[in-house]
Amino acid sequence: MMTWVLSQPGMANTFDTMRGYQLLGFIAGGAAHTAALGLLVAGIAVPSLMLGYLPKGWAIAGVIIGVVCEVCTLSMVLSPLSILIPVGRFSAMLWVIVAGALLPRRQSRQSQ
Repeated sequence: MMTWVLSQPGMANTFDTMRGYQLLGFIAGGAAHTAALGLLVAGIAVPSLMLGYLPKGWAIAGVIIGVVCEVCTLSMVLSPLSILIPVGRFSAMLWVIVAGALLPRRQSRQSQ
C-alpha cells in the first residue's frame, strides 16, 4: 500500500512526505512483518516443545528462530541488525512449512 501511495502523481514533489512513506513501508514490510512471523513461530514452537507435538530439536529451533525474528525489531534503532530481517523471515517461513508437515494430524487422547 505504501508503494502504491508513492507511485501517485505529485508524491515525488514533496520529499519529506515521500521519505516518510518509504520508511513506513520498510518498517511494515520488514521489521514488523518479521516480528509478527516470529511470534507465530514461537507460538507454535513453545507449546509443541512442552506437549511433544514436534521433534524436540525442531521445536527448539523454532524458539531460536522466534527470538531472532523478535530481535530484528532492534534494526529500527541499530541499522547493522537489518541483516536479521531476511535471515529471520526466510528461516521462519521454512520452519513453518516443515512444522506443518511434522505436526500430527490428530491429537491423541490421554487417559485421565
